[in-house]
Amino acid sequence: MPKYQVNGRTPLEWIVDRYNKTVDKDSGIVNDPLEGMDEDDIIAVIERAVYVGVESDRLIAELPDEFEPKDWKPKKTGLDAHMVPDARKSA
Repeated sequence: MPKYQVNGRTPLEWIVDRYNKTVDKDSGIVNDPLEGMDEDDIIAVIERAVYVGVESDRLIAELPDEFEPKDWKPKKTGLDAHMVPDARKSA
């Protein structure tokens, strides 16, 4: 199973949460995301989520440990003149 997570959940956990049938306590309105979906549609969603997780794990594993040297500084651009100074830095 993929290790990739978004906000602490795997893609499959997001599907289980989002495709869960709910009933509003006050109105009694039923929200059933699976209503009208056939089995093939549900399987396709699950396959895509697993694919995203597996491919994300693969891509993350290929990333270098460090993107730039520790002493790297961004280049100043013409847009820097328009930046608002951070008040926290001067305090």
